[in-house]
Formats: sequence, structure tokens, C-alpha cells
Amino acid sequence: MKFSERPCSADPLPAELLKDNLELLIPELGQLVNLSLSSGSMDGTKSAFITPLLKGASLDSSNLKNYRPVSNLSFVGKLIEKVVLRRLEKHLKANDL
Repeated sequence: MKFSERPCSADPLPAELLKDNLELLIPELGQLVNLSLSSGSMDGTKSAFITPLLKGASLDSSNLKNYRPVSNLSFVGKLIEKVVLRRLEKHLKANDL
């Protein structure tokens, strides 16, 4: 799994600590994902921190239309999204949909 270069302040662990201890954390992460899937809810995992970024260096920074919003999502939310995507793709392919 690829880890984001930019950490999210909603993440309980820094990305580097997570990388270094992934084997230890996999069972707990699996439980979080399974709980989310069985409950049909992503409560608490889908909060994002929005940062406005200027679309181009030559644009006027005082004009709000020259900015685009960039969402910084938590690791757990991204992990659940990837698991759902892979399961959905597998289901669609298996059923020729």
C-alpha cells in the first residue's frame, strides 16, 4: 500500500510510525475496515481537512475564484475506500457487469 506524503491531522498515528509497525497494526486495521463494512457506516473516518491552493502562481491571490479546494483525508478513511473499491470491482467482474 502506498502512503501519502502529506499526513492528515485527523490520523491518530504519523505515517512513518504506521509504516514501521504495519505488521503489528494489520489485525486492528482489518477490524476497523470490517466493522465499517458490516455496519455500512464510515462515521468518524470521512472527515477531511480542506486547504485552498492557488491554481497557478501567476494568478491573483486576492481573487477566491483562483483557488481550488484540496481535501486531506485520514488514512483509515482512504483504506476503507480502497477495500470497498476492490470488492466492488471483483463483484462487477465476476458477474460480468
